[in-house]
Amino acid sequence: MYLSSCITASHESSGNRWEIKLEAQQKKGFDSIGVAMLPSAEYRRLTVDSNIAYIKLRHFNIGPEYPGYQDIFADIQKRKLKTLVIDLRGNPGGNLVWLARFYSHMIDSPKYFYRLPEEIKKQKQLYNNQKMRVWVDKMSKSAFELITPHPFTFKGKIYVLIDGGTFSVGSLLAANLKALKNVTFVGEETGGSKNVWTALTLKSLSLPTSQLLLRYGTLPAFFGDITNIDGRGVMPDVPVAYGVDDYLAGKDLELDLVLKDIKMNIKGG
Repeated sequence: MYLSSCITASHESSGNRWEIKLEAQQKKGFDSIGVAMLPSAEYRRLTVDSNIAYIKLRHFNIGPEYPGYQDIFADIQKRKLKTLVIDLRGNPGGNLVWLARFYSHMIDSPKYFYRLPEEIKKQKQLYNNQKMRVWVDKMSKSAFELITPHPFTFKGKIYVLIDGGTFSVGSLLAANLKALKNVTFVGEETGGSKNVWTALTLKSLSLPTSQLLLRYGTLPAFFGDITNIDGRGVMPDVPVAYGVDDYLAGKDLELDLVLKDIKMNIKGG
């Protein structure tokens, strides 16, 4: 999906006022879900002669027209690229279907993506709701729990860029990638949890005084390393802290560190 701007002008003679109206015109594309937003994924090589692949995952709010990630990983495999940078910074989450499909390109054996706790069935107020009960039973047996590898699977070195804007299922992907071998995380602690959340089925209510809309999750799920549930996000292996001058200069400290590390490893190897 991409946007173009339509400018219309009108003039009120009585009020002697001009009104200029900017309208975003949505043109249907692979990411079209009826919401104006940037394409979900960007894939490129960092330099023309480089064997470093870069994938920016902006979100997982993707419609059914999206072709998936197989073409990206087929190209990576064809070019025999050995290093992959996955940029999850600012990823607010989205649809579990596409998240699971991306993860299938990262693994070489079936792995659990997340688990619904058995305690859900003991929560009578929640589980006795027929729609909720059907959904829980269905999801407990779904393919989203156990992910099988895709034929185009990346097996090289992986760097994952994260920050406080890595949230919801964006953090879920980060937590699952954290458990894989040969993966280095660079950046800041994720805004989403490293091993537990309450989401999946969302409910909404309007606050009585402010009338603000509050959305909240109703189903918990466990993922990643659940040996220590402390309310923290996924932590970087290499932390990065920006200063004011870095922001003003438009620097990308995470990517700079990754490229420097790759260069050092090449020299050392």
